[in-house]
Amino acid sequence: MPNSLAKLFGKSLICDDQISEGQSVSQPPPPSSVRRTVEASSLMDPNSNSVLTEDAADSKRGHVFHMQMVGGECNHACVSRRIRHYYSRRRKTNMESLPDELVFQILLDIAAQDIYKGARFVCKKWYDIIHSRNFIYRHLHCATPGLLFQSYKPLRRLVFVAMHNGRIKISKFSYKFRRRALSSCNGLIVESDLDDIYALYIVNPATKQRLALPPVSLPTITHKYYAIAYAAASMHYKVVLVHPCRYKTSTIWSCAILTVGVDESWRLVNIDYLSVKSTIAFTCAPLTTEGFIHWVNSKCTHVVTFNVETETIKETPVPDGYGDGVKHYLSTGSSLTLFIPCGEYSWEVLKMKPETGEWTKLFEIDLESQKGKFEHLVSECRPRPGNSSFILELVGWLNYEEVLVLRGSSVRVYILYNVGVQEIDFFELDYSFCYSSFNVHRNSLVYG
Repeated sequence: MPNSLAKLFGKSLICDDQISEGQSVSQPPPPSSVRRTVEASSLMDPNSNSVLTEDAADSKRGHVFHMQMVGGECNHACVSRRIRHYYSRRRKTNMESLPDELVFQILLDIAAQDIYKGARFVCKKWYDIIHSRNFIYRHLHCATPGLLFQSYKPLRRLVFVAMHNGRIKISKFSYKFRRRALSSCNGLIVESDLDDIYALYIVNPATKQRLALPPVSLPTITHKYYAIAYAAASMHYKVVLVHPCRYKTSTIWSCAILTVGVDESWRLVNIDYLSVKSTIAFTCAPLTTEGFIHWVNSKCTHVVTFNVETETIKETPVPDGYGDGVKHYLSTGSSLTLFIPCGEYSWEVLKMKPETGEWTKLFEIDLESQKGKFEHLVSECRPRPGNSSFILELVGWLNYEEVLVLRGSSVRVYILYNVGVQEIDFFELDYSFCYSSFNVHRNSLVYG
């Protein structure tokens, strides 16, 4: 990034490779008590309930307290002091002595990938807390929501972008996805196989757990979009697929659904009652909110919404006066937002309540006065192929309805607009995302 850009926006960002390499788990069930005992006990001190540090483990083999030689003889006094200090420190830092409530709160502040690769081995108490359903649920809702970026021409590793203490934090997953990340919900991502597009998996890239889904037995189709959502009442994750089937001279859309861990095959959902105009939305990738999946298209006057709990689909009309013309939709994670262009760099923003389909006006975003800053990026950064003019493209939300991410003519630079304080910032990715997908995501310990 040229220095002039840094001067232009005046802020820095944090880049961090947060996840180490490891093998994927073929299926992500909750760890059994036997597995916990074996995995944790291998690191346990036989004289206490805490896990040995690397130095402490070496001490059992006689390598921790190196003898200091004075005049060719062993300094026994120095060795004794080190031993006494070691055991005194062990008594003071015994993790079992901390109250469960305090440990619980401490662990909530640790990132999912750091918990999985390190914190769960601190002691047996921590291990049991981390693998409890209550902790996984609480940790999920304390996790910072962000956006998944994936370039698929060529296929690249996913990048997770989120706000941390008011600054951008960029994380690269070392988990190598087999193909594209199709949809994300609560840290679980649906991905397809590189060699078999009908072979699907649910992956948690933070914990490297992977679950194979039943195969999709469908004829060759021209469009197919998957989405995963969580049904809170039944506590099940469901994957939904819509696809067109050619019938004589017309196209008939079908919808299939799979309850993860329950269904052994895909089930069909009746959508015959949908209007032909609404089915145009199925040609675009769906957006997921809490408990709902939405298909939207700028050409449609309705939003098609799937309730994953009741497994029903309904059409919600766009508010009067907004049906025609260009429209943009983004998911905030909890709701669907609609952007109506008012100018080249300004939008009116509305929010739809999925349960009722009720629309509410949120605010207006006017960046016309910042036009000079945006267009300055054209001369500083390599533009997208075949694009010499500056165009702002909506990408997604960070911190739900607080920070809007936009993309300009550059293939690497993304612009941040803080709605509350009306400030502009930017961040840069280290490779091109000219052909890319964006999904709302949280790093979590959730398993399928």
